Amino acid sequence: MRLDPGKIVDQRLKDFMAWLKENGLDEYFIVVGGGVRDAYLGKRLNDIDIGIKIPLTPKERLQFLFSTNQANKRVYEYALDKLQLLADKLGVEVDRFLPPIVGKENVLWNGIEIQYTGPIKLKSKSGKDVYIKRFLFDTEKRAIYLSGAGAGMLKMGLDADWNLYGRVTALEHFRDGVARIVGGEENFYLGEVLRFLRLKYEYDLEVFLDDYELVKRTIAKFISGEEKIPKVIVEYVLIRQIAIISRTALDWVSARQELIDIGIEKVVQKKLKMSIDELLESGLANNIEDVGSIPPADEAIIMAKE
Repeated sequence: MRLDPGKIVDQRLKDFMAWLKENGLDEYFIVVGGGVRDAYLGKRLNDIDIGIKIPLTPKERLQFLFSTNQANKRVYEYALDKLQLLADKLGVEVDRFLPPIVGKENVLWNGIEIQYTGPIKLKSKSGKDVYIKRFLFDTEKRAIYLSGAGAGMLKMGLDADWNLYGRVTALEHFRDGVARIVGGEENFYLGEVLRFLRLKYEYDLEVFLDDYELVKRTIAKFISGEEKIPKVIVEYVLIRQIAIISRTALDWVSARQELIDIGIEKVVQKKLKMSIDELLESGLANNIEDVGSIPPADEAIIMAKE
């Protein structure tokens, strides 16, 4: 499936794709997540998240299909090598793309932030190297391999020739007025829950019962303390996403009531000692542009360390 570049309204995205091709980087990098959604919907992008295209072996395809999070050393080293090429073209240190992101200066291309969401390496508590998939695309099959679950509309990639990769069936669901979750329950984090609900409220989408129950079960884990919410997630994800939902929901009154009914307000009360209304009236919710954001791929890393 391919998007019509003539219908892309954000000239910055067109220019970035052209820049990738001019610099020989289009073979390796692909725009992912919210940028693909916004391109499809004819909206301007807030930032550009990039993933990596890698020629996977048949064994790796099978391995990554059934692993919830891990990649391997070969894939990581391939991705890091290509990321170094991108960093060199932008005139920045490659470390600027790699976690921890919080506290680092944003990488900009012509004024728009570029965030890397491809494979990375972490250290386990025992000191062992662990390779995380995050957003990983197979060059040949155009399939996506993910570390976390979330809205299908946010689990796609778009290459410089405007070809779509990943969960393209999400577009059919969207046209039918439905939002779906892809991925397993194990790696469905708070930010992805809120981004899924944000999509639902902004476009008045229906949600299948099994997806809705998954949302409620996940929220219940955060309320009970079974899943921890690090302070950085509260500051950069919880507050930010609730503020954005309040601004973008077609019917904020109904959206607010559902956030209360499914337990999001209890999460806010537990972490911030205030209601959703009090949060939105506070300076915390008014300064989200100054605070910045954490990409979903980095949220998975932070949560995995808890």
